[in-house]
Amino acid sequence: LQADCPLCDSEAVGEKSNRSRGELDEVSSQQTDQIGPIRVVVQRCNTASLLVDAEKDEWTSIERGLVLYVSFAQGASLDALPAACKSILLAPLSSADKWSSDHSDADSIIGLVKAGTKQGMLVVPQASLVAKLERGDKNLKYYKQTGKAEAEKLYRGFIKSLRKVAEELITGAKSNRGPSFEELQAIRAARALVDPKDYFRLPDENGDPQPYSAWDERGVPTHDLDGAEIPKAGKKKLEKLYAAQVKKFEKSQEKDETATAAPLPATAPPPE
Repeated sequence: LQADCPLCDSEAVGEKSNRSRGELDEVSSQQTDQIGPIRVVVQRCNTASLLVDAEKDEWTSIERGLVLYVSFAQGASLDALPAACKSILLAPLSSADKWSSDHSDADSIIGLVKAGTKQGMLVVPQASLVAKLERGDKNLKYYKQTGKAEAEKLYRGFIKSLRKVAEELITGAKSNRGPSFEELQAIRAARALVDPKDYFRLPDENGDPQPYSAWDERGVPTHDLDGAEIPKAGKKKLEKLYAAQVKKFEKSQEKDETATAAPLPATAPPPE
């Protein structure tokens, strides 16, 4: 990533770099554990470019706006993404011109766009944001990261939510975010009828393909879309989902059997 960002030379950053080691050690592991599962680091920029494909020398770039480095810890969910995106879009993080030292010129992406000022957003997946270094450790710990397949699903959901929420906030019209509550209930009822062996092979509730390439004899995924083995944490979550689907499927089968075995209701004889 190449970014021309005046914040890198700001007094605020300089003050942080001058902190003593003792002051930095005051950030306890308990405080870091309280950080939410959606991690986003925001950087203002005049221009920013990202190398997308090194072999093809393919780049993507934006002018003035924000660079978002995003990562997901265990516990992150698709349902929480719209609220996170709304907070980012409405927070006074950007500006229309040169940065003021007192940040009095700061405005939100939505506020600036509504005022006619062009703004860009460059989103970069940054898995290392979910890391931990405790006193005495020699290496960073990444055990709270989501699995690769789940992280990719959340990242794509984040991009989708960012676009939809931005459109809603700018136009004032709420776009269709997906099925209604009633439709979603119907979809879930239909998925309860799916054999557990096929549960992870069919599209998810939003109609998107599930990011897996290999499954065991029960139908539980063993490898993600890129062919990499699913990590232990990801397997544990999939096992819970599989067990829940088994219960739903068995319950639906029992209902069908009960309905089939139930006697037909008595009817009155037709009038003579």
